[in-house]
This record gives sequence, C-alpha cells and structure tokens, in this order.
Amino acid sequence: MAGEDIVLKCNIAELYSPCSTVAWLRVIPENATITLTNRLQIDSHHSSNQWTSICTGVIANATVHDSSMYYCAAVQSRFAHIGNGSRVIVKERTVFPVIDILTPLITNGPWVPIQCVVNGVEASRVHMFWTVEGRKKKGQPVLTHGNDGDIQIARNQILITAEEWERMVQCVCVVGFGGHLYTKTLQPLADNTVMPSVDIMAFASSNNHDSTVTLQCTIEGFAPSHVYVHWLIGSRKKTGQTLFVWEEGDEKSVKTHNYITVSAEEWRTGGTCTCVVNLGGWMFNKTLLYYGK
Repeated sequence: MAGEDIVLKCNIAELYSPCSTVAWLRVIPENATITLTNRLQIDSHHSSNQWTSICTGVIANATVHDSSMYYCAAVQSRFAHIGNGSRVIVKERTVFPVIDILTPLITNGPWVPIQCVVNGVEASRVHMFWTVEGRKKKGQPVLTHGNDGDIQIARNQILITAEEWERMVQCVCVVGFGGHLYTKTLQPLADNTVMPSVDIMAFASSNNHDSTVTLQCTIEGFAPSHVYVHWLIGSRKKTGQTLFVWEEGDEKSVKTHNYITVSAEEWRTGGTCTCVVNLGGWMFNKTLLYYGK
C-alpha cells in the first residue's frame, strides 16, 4: 500500500558472505532492462562485514512508481549470484469522501438553503451536484480557503422553495470522486421532531503575545448522549471540547457546550465559523461571520 515500508529479503546462507556484498537490482518496465537501484536501503543490522544468512532491503514510504521486479545480487570476486526476484506491486490507498448535508434551524423565507459538505478527500478532485425529486441541479459551489490557500473541504449549496421544504421533497447530494459516484439523501423530519436550540459566541483572548479566539456552541433541549458536535472553520473540519451543564429552574435542564480555540489569524481569514450539530442523523448548523477589518 502506498505510504508503507516494503521489506525485501535476500538469502545468502550458502555463499558465506556479508550483506555488504549484496546489491539490489530493479527491472525498468519501459525498456525491460535491469539496473542498480538506490530505492532500497540496507537494514543497518545487516550492513556490516560480518557473515549472515539473510540480508534485508527496505523501500521506505513506497509509491506506485516503486512497483517493479527486484533482484538481489551477491558479488564474490568476479562472479555475481542473482536471486529469483521479488515482484512488488504498490497500490494507492483507497479513500472515500465523507458527505454531510446541513440544514437550517429556522426557515422563515421563500427559500430554504441546503448545503452539502464533503471532506476526507482532496477537494479539487470532487465534483458535486444535486437531484431534487429526480431533477438534476448544479447547485452553487461554496469554496473556502485556509491560511495556506489549500481547500480542505468542498461545499455545494442549493435553494429549494419553502413549499418544497414543507412537502419534504427528496434531495440527494451526488459526489463524483475517483471515477465513482457517492450519494447522501436528506432524510425527512418526522412531524413531531423537536428542533434543537443552538447559539454560538466568540471570545477574544487578551494575551497579545498569543492572540486566540475561543468559540462556544451551546445546544439545548436534548440529552447530551444524543448530540454530536463538530466545527467548520473556514476550510477545515475540527472537533472541539464538550462540557455538559445541568441547570436548576422551574424544571431541570441540561445544556451541551462545545468549545474550540483558533488563532486570531485563522479567525480573521477563515471568514466563517460554523457549528454543526448532528442529531439523529440530521445535521443542523449555525454560522458566525467575521465582520472585522
């Protein structure tokens, strides 16, 4: 698998030679020739001039380009003893996109925004569109950049009418990646579904030497065991620290607080900080915008 170390072994027990006499050869597939290769590093335990039976070579952090046929050759005087060879096949790691559909907590206008968020794969290789009641919609890409300019997550948003939202039309986010299509369907809310109460706040640090911003997301109305929270900070997905607070009032209630600390630079350049609440498979979100100069 790409990124792993590959270990090849050469048995020279019958030659009574040290591993320092062993060289590694590789077949060049383009012209079917054999040449010396420095991709294999001799194991330090077997690189001395002492006699041994097994010599080990390591291909560190292998890539698909290291796939080939390899031979060990033990040189004695004018003769070279070449082994039977080992075929190395390195495959790319299989990665799958992680797809979430975010919905608004409150819908009080003629249009309802629904956002599809993809992470876990290189965003530049992701192609996204929607199907709404079987009709294909392109949607609007929402790309956010980190401090280094790289895009770690991809977002795509569509607007459906309030009437379609009330009818609970089928909305499917379709993600194309690596020649395959992956889908996530927006699940309809039950008639008796209670919406969570979500509030988000930001607190700036007063330490000028280490300027940071603490973000707090508070969720009310649900047992903590049913609530899962993560953040979308600009182009990055992050998990904060969770704290549960029980309060006494007319009746006992519990609040779930999730905190995350970001640098002031990330707060300014990220543009948006979104608290995403996973409740029974539904993703609710609330966004805090940076309006500073």
